[in-house]
Amino acid sequence: MLFVDHSAPEERRVIITDDFGQRVEMSLDQFGSIVAAAKSGSLDNVALVH
Repeated sequence: MLFVDHSAPEERRVIITDDFGQRVEMSLDQFGSIVAAAKSGSLDNVALVH
């Protein structure tokens, strides 16, 4: 789940929670960098299992 908490400190506004309740908090800039990397294809091989 993805949530943006506009009342949180700037560096912790984007919250990503997985199915097990683990959370990652990051800034909007950090999240934007991840989205840009995904769009460019540079993350395509990151999750591949060999």
